Amino acid sequence: MAAYINRVFLAGNLTRDPELKTLPGGKSVCSFGLAVRRTPPRDGGEAQTDFFDCDAWGKVGVAIAKHKRKGQNMMVEGRMTQNRWKGSDGKQQSRVVVTVERSHFLDSKTSAPREDAPPPIAEGSEQCPY
Repeated sequence: MAAYINRVFLAGNLTRDPELKTLPGGKSVCSFGLAVRRTPPRDGGEAQTDFFDCDAWGKVGVAIAKHKRKGQNMMVEGRMTQNRWKGSDGKQQSRVVVTVERSHFLDSKTSAPREDAPPPIAEGSEQCPY
């Protein structure tokens, strides 16, 4: 019997302020980066950091955009997704992202809503790549 598992748990710091977009059809997606430190090597060397692009859809994404900002700590749970498209040059492009299904805010104090949270980017906008 074959087994297939695509489950990701990451805890780290946001590398940029979350960006909330509204897509044609009304769905919303929040995009952000997450920096995750690896456990330091046993030989005493420096720890390394991995960087992940993340997309959170719907209510989860709205909550992240409302409460989180660059540098804050959080944990995400979701799956790896590979998006494929043809670039303007006609070549096949791809991008692997973490599709966030649940998030956990790990900061020691409760995060107040961001007063400077940008409004969602409207459909058809040049800033919306979807």
